[in-house]
Amino acid sequence: MAKPIARKAIFGLTDVKVLLYMKQKPRPVRYSELLKKVAGSRGSLATSLLDLQKMGFVNRNVKATRPITTEYTLSENGSKVAQLLGQVKALLSSTRS
Repeated sequence: MAKPIARKAIFGLTDVKVLLYMKQKPRPVRYSELLKKVAGSRGSLATSLLDLQKMGFVNRNVKATRPITTEYTLSENGSKVAQLLGQVKALLSSTRS
């Protein structure tokens, strides 16, 4: 009998939290805001944002201000995925009642 193949999760918990938080915001979100509101640590947030950028779900914009400002927005596909995750979250919440 063949061993099951180990698979990496598509999204980590921080990825989901970032997508759901950004879905609620009609404006770009700064790194510092995400760190305060969503992530438990700089490392998990940095990894999550990098992964989400690689998947094409988050756009990163660095502004040459003093200090440098980094803002993140959902891409079109990121908005779609965040919408679906919101629906899943709502469904799970309704089944707990």
